[in-house]
This record gives sequence, C-alpha cells and structure tokens, in this order.
Amino acid sequence: MYWGSVRFFRHAILGLAVCVVLALSVSMGMLLDETHDLRRENEGLLASQRALAQELESLQSGAKEAEATVAEVVQPLAAQLDTASLGYQLLYPALTVQPTEQSLRPSNTVYLTFDDGPTQLTDEILRILDKYDVKATFFVVGKDTPEGRARLQRIADAGHTIGIHSYSHKYNEIYRSVEDYLEDFNRAFEWVYETTGIKPSIFRFPGGSINAYSQLFLCIACC
Repeated sequence: MYWGSVRFFRHAILGLAVCVVLALSVSMGMLLDETHDLRRENEGLLASQRALAQELESLQSGAKEAEATVAEVVQPLAAQLDTASLGYQLLYPALTVQPTEQSLRPSNTVYLTFDDGPTQLTDEILRILDKYDVKATFFVVGKDTPEGRARLQRIADAGHTIGIHSYSHKYNEIYRSVEDYLEDFNRAFEWVYETTGIKPSIFRFPGGSINAYSQLFLCIACC
C-alpha cells in the first residue's frame, strides 16, 4: 500500500524539499533584483551629488568673481562719494569737534536746559540757579545787542554750558539746505566765541530734533 508507506514519505519529503528550494530561489531572485535596483538608485544619487557639487563649485567661483567685480566698481565710487560728502564739512573747519567720551550717569541725573535765550528772563533764571547751586545748559540764539552779549557773558561766567540753537531761529531759512543751516550755525558759533571765548561743542535743532525740517536735514547730511 503506497499511502503511509516509506516510499510515500520519501516522495513527500522530496517534494517539500523541492518546494523549499524553489521558494528560496524565487526569494533570492527577488532580493537580487532589489539589490540591483538599490545599486542603480545609489549610483544615480552619487551622480546627482557629483553634479550638485560641481554646480556649487561653479556658483562659488562665480560669486567670488562677482564679488571682486563689485569691489572694483563700488570701492572707487564709495571713495568718490566720501570725498563729495565732505564738501559741506569743509565749509566751516572751526565747527569740527572730536566726539566726546561716553560715560554712564546715575539713573537720577537730570539735565536742565533753556532754549532761545538770552532774554530778560535769563537774569532771573541765573539768579535762581545760583541760589540753589544748580548748573544748566543754555541753547542760545543770536542776540547781538549790548544786553544780549552781556547776558551771554553772565551765563559763561556762572559756569553754565552754552550750546548752539541757531542764530536767526527762522525755520524757512535755516532748513532750506545743509549749507544754509551751517551758515546760520556758524554765525551763532562765532557770536558765542567772540563774546565769551567759548567754543560750543553741543547744539539743539531749532524746533526740536524730531521736527520735519531737522529730519530732512539729517537725511541729507548723513544718509
């Protein structure tokens, strides 16, 4: 009887072995195919990386050349602009001062300032300041009269700081141009220096530092 016999089991084992071998062969074939596909993809990625590296190197080289070209063009222009921008600065060399050193002040420091003097009120202000031993800063305008010069001198003699505000205090004239501003400024500067022997090193814009005139002036002078 074949079913259950030794020959049956021998054939069954042989058939199972054949199936296992076939399954392994199919799996190995599929694995080899996937390996080949991965290898091709890896080669493609390597080729893309090489191409990107070459492109990056080309871009870097181009950037260096462009930077050198820009430097060749911009630097001479910048030098010309710097020279041109000095034009108005050379009009009044006496107005040039060195930047003052910065220092920290106590948080309770108060700066007391007075604008548009000297006037008749200056005499009373000086008396009160002297009474309380307080120093202030006077941003003066041109008062080229005997009384104006005398009050200006009293401000200096009392040890207060004198700053330039303007000479005429006429906005439409002062802010017409940088040159007009400096002409008015220099006139006030010379008046203070000739009267007191003091060369003011600080100033305050007529109308304040944030008015439309002074902002335009700063843009023209500094931008």
